[in-house]
Amino acid sequence: MHTILCVALTGLLCLSLASALECNVCSLQLEPIPTCFFQSKTRNCSEGETCGTMTYLMDSTELSWVIKGIRRLDCVSNSTCNQILNDTLLNQQYNTTCCDENACNTGAGVLARASLIAGMALLSVWLLQLL
Repeated sequence: MHTILCVALTGLLCLSLASALECNVCSLQLEPIPTCFFQSKTRNCSEGETCGTMTYLMDSTELSWVIKGIRRLDCVSNSTCNQILNDTLLNQQYNTTCCDENACNTGAGVLARASLIAGMALLSVWLLQLL
C-alpha cells in the first residue's frame, strides 16, 4: 500500500510540474545582442498565458543602424500573440510573438537547435566515411 501511495503522489507531482510553463523574463534586450541587460530570470506562467517576446521596432530612430529593436521577454496572455500592439507608456508599437515550450522565448533555443543539427550532420558524414 505504501508503494502505491508513493507512486501515485510522484505521478501527481510530475503532472503538476509539467503543466506550468516556464518562460524567460528580461526587461531589456537590444537586437542583435542576445544579452539581457536588466533582471534575467525565469517564471512560471499562469493559466491562459504563454511565453512571449515583445519587440519594439527602431525603424525611425537615429540608432536604428546599430540597434535593430528592443525586446522584452515574459509570460503574455494568449490573446496578445502575433499582434502589433501599442505601448502607451513609451508611445511605441511592438510586435508580440509567442511559443509554448519551456524557456522558448529566447534566441538561444534557436542557436542550440541549429548547433545540434550541425553536429548531427557532421557525425553522419563521419560515420558514412567509416563505411
